[in-house]
Amino acid sequence: MEKNLEVQVDIITEKISKKMGYDEIPWLYFLWNCLLIYLLCSILVMFYKADFINQTIGCCALYMLLHPQETTKTRFRVLVLGILLSIIYDSVWLYLKHGELAEDGKKSDGGALKGIRTFSLAMAYVSFLVRFIIAIVFWRVSRDFEKIVQAGQGGQVSQASEPMETS
Repeated sequence: MEKNLEVQVDIITEKISKKMGYDEIPWLYFLWNCLLIYLLCSILVMFYKADFINQTIGCCALYMLLHPQETTKTRFRVLVLGILLSIIYDSVWLYLKHGELAEDGKKSDGGALKGIRTFSLAMAYVSFLVRFIIAIVFWRVSRDFEKIVQAGQGGQVSQASEPMETS
């Protein structure tokens, strides 16, 4: 099942890569950009909502990418699980808090922080939606972690390459 999903993701990303002018899929480039977007969205959400789960996952991913020799494929795959858990957590949070945040006029501050709450809620939705794409990119990189990150070949992996064996 995971191999079939990998092939489908590779087909889609190969089309995107070709439009961007790449001959092969630049997974490392996609990963770094997704990580930066992930951290930025998380920071912008934190104006009103504590978002330490996503910050922790993002900082761990940053550490793993900066020190790939100290990281294993299994540890990197745990990040994917963390992102999926944060999606579940945020879906519950958005369900519970959306009504509360929408009723800004009834807040004890008299609505003075309405703009901040509105911006934070909007960024929470953006972060929530973007995280699905980020999870897919992290998952795909985790499938060929040794080849993409540890080998330092710039993330160029041809379509549906076989994952390397770990000993």
